[in-house]
Amino acid sequence: MFRRTLLASCCFLLCAYLLAQEAKPTLTFRGHTDPVYAVCYSPDGKLVATGSFDKTIKLWDAATGKELRTLAGAQGHQGLILSLAFSPTGDQLVSGGADNSAKIWDVPSSKPTKEVAIGGKGTLVMSSPDGKTYAVGNSEGKVKVFALADGKQLADIATAGGPVSGLAFLPNGQTILSTGSDRMLRYWNVADGKALGTIGTGPANVNGLLFPPSGQAITSSVDGSLRTWPGVVQKSAKLADLPAPMILAIPSPNDSFYAAALNDKTVKILNAGSGQIVGNIPAMPATVEAIAWNADNATVAVSVGGKVTLFGTDGKAKGEVTADAKSAKAVAFRTDLITGGDDSKLKVWKLPIDAKKPAEPKAIAVDGAVRLLATLPSGHVIVATAAKTVKAWDIGTGKESRNFGTLPAEPTKLTLSRDGTLLAVAAGKAVKLWQTADGKELPFPALAADAVSLSFSTDRTNLLVGTADNTATLYQIATGLPAQVYPMATKLISAVAHTNPQLVVVAEEKTITQHPVSFVRGSHDATLNRGGLQLVSNANLAYTLGAGKTLTRWNLSNMQKDATVEVAQPVSAFAISKNSQLLAVSGTENNVQIYTLNNNQLVGTVKTAAKVQELAFHPNNTAVAARLADNSITVWNVQFTAGQPLPSEFGSIVQAFPHAGPVNSFAYLSAEQLATVGDDGKVRLWRVASDTPKAIAHPNLVDGVAFNKDGTQLATACHDGGVRIYDLTKPNNPIFKDIKAHVAMPLPHPVYVVVWSPDSKMLASGSFDQSIKLWDATSGNLVREIKGYPTTPLEKGKPEPTGHRDQVFTLAFSKDGKQLVSGSSDRTVKLWDVGTGNLVRDFPNPNLKAAGPGQPVPSHPGFVQAVRFSTDGQTIISAGTAPRNQGVLSVWNVADGKLKASVNVPFGPVYALDLSADGKNALIGCGPRVRTASEAEAFVIPLPK
Repeated sequence: MFRRTLLASCCFLLCAYLLAQEAKPTLTFRGHTDPVYAVCYSPDGKLVATGSFDKTIKLWDAATGKELRTLAGAQGHQGLILSLAFSPTGDQLVSGGADNSAKIWDVPSSKPTKEVAIGGKGTLVMSSPDGKTYAVGNSEGKVKVFALADGKQLADIATAGGPVSGLAFLPNGQTILSTGSDRMLRYWNVADGKALGTIGTGPANVNGLLFPPSGQAITSSVDGSLRTWPGVVQKSAKLADLPAPMILAIPSPNDSFYAAALNDKTVKILNAGSGQIVGNIPAMPATVEAIAWNADNATVAVSVGGKVTLFGTDGKAKGEVTADAKSAKAVAFRTDLITGGDDSKLKVWKLPIDAKKPAEPKAIAVDGAVRLLATLPSGHVIVATAAKTVKAWDIGTGKESRNFGTLPAEPTKLTLSRDGTLLAVAAGKAVKLWQTADGKELPFPALAADAVSLSFSTDRTNLLVGTADNTATLYQIATGLPAQVYPMATKLISAVAHTNPQLVVVAEEKTITQHPVSFVRGSHDATLNRGGLQLVSNANLAYTLGAGKTLTRWNLSNMQKDATVEVAQPVSAFAISKNSQLLAVSGTENNVQIYTLNNNQLVGTVKTAAKVQELAFHPNNTAVAARLADNSITVWNVQFTAGQPLPSEFGSIVQAFPHAGPVNSFAYLSAEQLATVGDDGKVRLWRVASDTPKAIAHPNLVDGVAFNKDGTQLATACHDGGVRIYDLTKPNNPIFKDIKAHVAMPLPHPVYVVVWSPDSKMLASGSFDQSIKLWDATSGNLVREIKGYPTTPLEKGKPEPTGHRDQVFTLAFSKDGKQLVSGSSDRTVKLWDVGTGNLVRDFPNPNLKAAGPGQPVPSHPGFVQAVRFSTDGQTIISAGTAPRNQGVLSVWNVADGKLKASVNVPFGPVYALDLSADGKNALIGCGPRVRTASEAEAFVIPLPK
């Protein structure tokens, strides 16, 4: 019952049949090795699809006849191709086959499926790991988050950080990270766009951001820094709001209290945990110059106008000394009180101070006005002077014990680590760092602004530096590199305390605030300023652009350089495949080179039309996409088998996505979708053409397939007698309606064709049982049946039946849906009224004779394989087989049923037909030219007139 498999062998004794014309093709599609059994134009007329008994589907350029793509292989049909249809948008192609399946294929499309305005130039686009959402950043600091399934905007985030330079999702897809020109790493809730926290990443712009499975964010910066950050950011906490702006704020040795000097000449004692004021030191006669805590954490020394007064934490005075005639800017405690002033002397006062008559101090002459003091555990005192010297003095002997060196300017701040092993002194934009044991100077970078505060972490691994540009920066002692930055909203006071390894306390204006230390670890390499941070997904490794012809591999466990990878050209862009097996690189030449990642072996080279600016692998690792300087995204096939020669398809273009203007970023959102953003402020979504189709299994051969008008439903005709409608908007394409269309016992009758009415409200099916049936597409109910010619003798007096006398192979609705044309193996073409089911007219061919008495005059010399209405609806075009292994194409007037023109097709029997969009040409699929051959072709021929 298979309708057309052996038609080329049919012989018709119709020698009187002569055609006035012979078809001359204007285009030939050559490449199939068996009969071409299905053909169709894409809706825009730019593509031709052909399906063959050779089990392949081929896509061709409709203008040139060039083969573009073959759809076949293990994921393709394993049987003869029997039917084809493009979706209304042209981005999908459905095929039906003798392997009992329908398959929906992606078609390479050069038009986006959707465009969304995002405002400002698009800078970045990124998909979430779970594939449910994607985010787009623009030049105005906005991040918009969309649901991939329905395109709904989930969040509209104003980052206030300048153009968005980095985006990353946490693995759960619920949190997104962004970076911008303000050098901040910001955390956002995807659900509502609310800010979750902010981290200052460093003094340089971020050029790379990712979030590996390790659960920590990674940033690279143009200053050559690679840094690690937590997946969940802790928020800052305000400790205290004070009644007046602060001048100084000094923590007690055990970090229990803060002594804050205000510009109203008072000093407040604050509980470090709660921020509550626990003591008030009365207003001093002038501005406070210095504050120091005794080791007992209960006594505070306050220096004003040369006098130093001791107070308890309750604000009560404990004694007073005159340290200098004019000013005592340096105060410190050892077992005694030490002061220093403009008289270039250290003065040592025994404790406790006699409130009525203090004992005379021991005086030690030093080499300049004393500006800063600190005491070592050994009892020696470090002195920084206006003469720009830093020295240690033995208080017992009154002699210099170590000269640390000179400063570039007068010292402004001095601090010791808690264990006294490290010394830091600030002088203008310089910070000098020494080991106190041997006086060795440690490297430390120059600052962008004058230092106003210094504080070591309790574990002495970091140094916190406050600068006059209202910024506090945490530096690593081991490297001297900045680890984290805390930008302040208001003026930074010259008092910053790093109270423990996880907490920074900053005083600004009237507020003291605790900030978390988010920096985990870091590394530095000069080539990191080139960026290109890429993750190896199944290992805790990342790659960055190296120097010249190299890439740098990093171990994210310890943030250390793991290896240097040599390639064949200076690298400007690279990508790692999702399975971590392949590496794609591009550089000075117009090409993309593919390497195996594990052993760095060159697989092959893909030529490009322009310089490559960005690379990305398809999620299934079989293709690589590049953003080119010619404003396009191009995708190439890079499939190969290890140890085998490269296949001919390697390096062939799979798909191209042209743009009218600059493209700034692109990303695969899924295996099926790619997104691009550019200067025009739009994100474009593109359907990615895959060689792997969606397969829909059937119980028997699928001889007919058709999309509804909007492509949301697919109808199939099966040899089990069923017509099925599938819902393509839902996962796995569930059956919407399963219609037992032609299943009369004892055996079901194969359904050969199914077509939608123009409004998609109705389906028509044609079958082996000679009937045509009309179905309600919503309910699946039978609307009308056009029965075939009865096989039993006719009753006298009954009107002559009008139905087909043999199998119905082909159907087509008129443009208004009011008429239906059919073609059959009875060699006739018939026109039907859809509303009544009545025959409108037959189409007898004047060059043919009836097969016998009582038989109708046929339309064709052989089986009618395909019928179509012309674009204007005034003619019907039919195609089919003819004697001597040939075919025929005929044009009929709809109004009177007369044959308008006909051509002989000498290059094989015609099995399939479609019309060009302008209605001037016919696309036909043929069988072999000679019976002894198997190769067959498709052709474009002008419609006869």
